[in-house]
Amino acid sequence: MKLNPTTVTWAFPPANLIAAPFVCPNGKMELETQGYQPSPVESVTVLTWYCVDPVTGGKTELGLFPMSLYAGAIYGFLLFGLVMAGMLIDAKRKSGGQAEGTEGVA
Repeated sequence: MKLNPTTVTWAFPPANLIAAPFVCPNGKMELETQGYQPSPVESVTVLTWYCVDPVTGGKTELGLFPMSLYAGAIYGFLLFGLVMAGMLIDAKRKSGGQAEGTEGVA
């Protein structure tokens, strides 16, 4: 199976989409980028996330840590679930057609 960026994005959506309901529950997350060039061979882009209130339009800057914390916890639970499901499937496959209660009997 060949993985392309669309497949990876579907399987693992960006962290901001995962964390948005938790870090910005009543608003919309907005990304602001600022680019500058400190030297002729170097360029820097600064990304700043804001939670925008839909009623007032006020912006609140979001820190990277809360977004990473929520997204990391959710990704961790999803990965744990996938690993556990894989282990259960593998255990069922290995037990094959053995009757229940006969494991380990020679």
